[in-house]
Amino acid sequence: DLEQATKEFGRKICFNKENGMCFFSAGKYIDTAELKAAIGENARQQEIVQKEVSIKWIRFLDAIMMNNNVKPEQIISLDEVLRIGKTVGILSRKEIELALMLFHDSGIVVYLKSTNELKNWIVLDPQWLFDSLSCLRRDHSVNTEEIIAHKMENDFQNMKVNGIVSGDLLDIMLRDLQQHKYFLCDLMKQALCLCEFPVGNQTYYLMPSLCQQQYNGEVSGLNCKFTFVHSFLSEGIFHKLIALCLSYSYRRQKPERISESKINIYANYSRIDLDNARTIKLVREGDEILAFFELDDKHIPEHILMLVSMLQKIKAETKFSGLLWEMWLQDPATKNHLSFQDAKAAQLQPWFQGIRFSRKTKLMNLDSTMWSM
Repeated sequence: DLEQATKEFGRKICFNKENGMCFFSAGKYIDTAELKAAIGENARQQEIVQKEVSIKWIRFLDAIMMNNNVKPEQIISLDEVLRIGKTVGILSRKEIELALMLFHDSGIVVYLKSTNELKNWIVLDPQWLFDSLSCLRRDHSVNTEEIIAHKMENDFQNMKVNGIVSGDLLDIMLRDLQQHKYFLCDLMKQALCLCEFPVGNQTYYLMPSLCQQQYNGEVSGLNCKFTFVHSFLSEGIFHKLIALCLSYSYRRQKPERISESKINIYANYSRIDLDNARTIKLVREGDEILAFFELDDKHIPEHILMLVSMLQKIKAETKFSGLLWEMWLQDPATKNHLSFQDAKAAQLQPWFQGIRFSRKTKLMNLDSTMWSM
């Protein structure tokens, strides 16, 4: 049921009632007037459109738009909006923010508050936002002469092959948007379109949308399985987990420049050397993530705790309360998977071997209580 599926997102499906279909044809002979009328009708039925607001808020919105007509801008600072608010008698910052949230929910502006950088800017032109974010996706946006001049050919190739973008390369890609670089990066990180991980004094980013190649090889080893049965597993969550593993790996080793290292990241697979002796392989299969380990790895329980902590970190940073999972551990003898609770009750080896877990074990700056369940 499409209507039911979109309720939690506060969106309404616009059906093609005229032709008795659930979609509008995007073919050559599409009736744009009919589509526009259907969207308009549905928009007028939205609860937010019926919401009564203060005349002062309407004057406030008019003042923002009039100011934009005098001095056209696609994005405006919160300080400037606060100044405009005072001209119409809104002196409270809290009231300004409430009004902006309403305008955001109405689709008039884009105003996000999940990070300090995001809440300091208001986007007046959504098209500008799409164009700015697409700078990292379009080849024709790249100045190849500038990349060669900065000797960053390896970085550029690593971005195209593995989806890994160095901080220096990102500066070049966003050369015309430097004032809003941190805003755009924060927005992409919140949407899991950009996954940051530090390597020494350098900052790198993993872009899931650039990891399109599928891995079809065989993956062997003992595995545990994270099943996301109650939520949709996006490619961003999978690659954010890879980015955290890479960050963990490079903090434990003396890294070479990542653009020169041999890293293979696919849409559904990545092999990560945690150190010189330990390797983890991550595989995505539908709404499941499988982690493969070598059977003789004595640190398997530590790796599991690390992965759980990373998933909790992703959930906390993205504020995605719907990110829920169940963990299943493979029995090395039968190759069957047991639920975490059953495996713990049976003290299934090697999952519960050679390490004592306290009620709270801190890892990756996040408390994990998985092992005290």
